[in-house]
Amino acid sequence: VNKLNKMEREMEEVFERKVREKKQKLSDNEKDLERRQNESTTRLEQLKSELEEKKAAYEQERLEWEAINHITIDELKRLSMESLDGKKSFKKGLSGVSFRMGK
Repeated sequence: VNKLNKMEREMEEVFERKVREKKQKLSDNEKDLERRQNESTTRLEQLKSELEEKKAAYEQERLEWEAINHITIDELKRLSMESLDGKKSFKKGLSGVSFRMGK
């Protein structure tokens, strides 16, 4: 009976040790997942910030280009499409000055 009790106690100890190990492993995995999630979130926020900066720089550059050339990108697209469609001849350059052949 003592031997049986001793074996039962040893089995319970092994079981409890394995449960503790599994819980520790689960806890470690959760911490690792949380750490990776935080790193991913931080990286995405950095990328978003960089993208917003690039977008603002693009918008500023576009506005400057439109002011220099006295034509909007949308107007340029429209004129380009019209010239490709053959609906209307493209008579003005980007500067808005008409070109005349001859005199």
